[in-house]
Amino acid sequence: MFMSVALGYIGGVMAAFLVGRRVVAAMLRGGSFEAVQRRTVVRMAAGGGLVGLLPALLLGTVVGGTFGSTYGSAVSSDGAGGAVLGVAAGTFAVVALIMCVAVFIGAYVGRMLARGQDAAI
Repeated sequence: MFMSVALGYIGGVMAAFLVGRRVVAAMLRGGSFEAVQRRTVVRMAAGGGLVGLLPALLLGTVVGGTFGSTYGSAVSSDGAGGAVLGVAAGTFAVVALIMCVAVFIGAYVGRMLARGQDAAI
C-alpha cells in the first residue's frame, strides 16, 4: 500500500512538471519578453509549484487515496488488488491536478509581474 502511494506521488509530481513546462512555454510564447522577464515567470511558476507541493501531497493521500481505493475495489473483481491500484491512480490524479493548478497560478502571477516590469522600464 505504501508503494502505491509513493508511485502516485512520484507520478503526480512528474506529470505536473511536464505539464508545467508546457504551460510556462505557452505563456512566454504569447508575448515579447526580455530575459529578466522570462526568468521572473519561470521562477514564479517554480515557486507556485513548491508552495502547492505540501497541500498536493496531503490532499492526494486523503482524498485521492480514499476515493481511489473505493473506486478500485468496486471496479475490480479482486477487491484488494483493485484497491491498491485505485490508491495509486487516485493519489496520482489529485497530486497532478493540484500541482498543475499551483504552477499555473505561479506562472500567471509571474507574467503579470513581468508586464509590470515592462511598464517600469
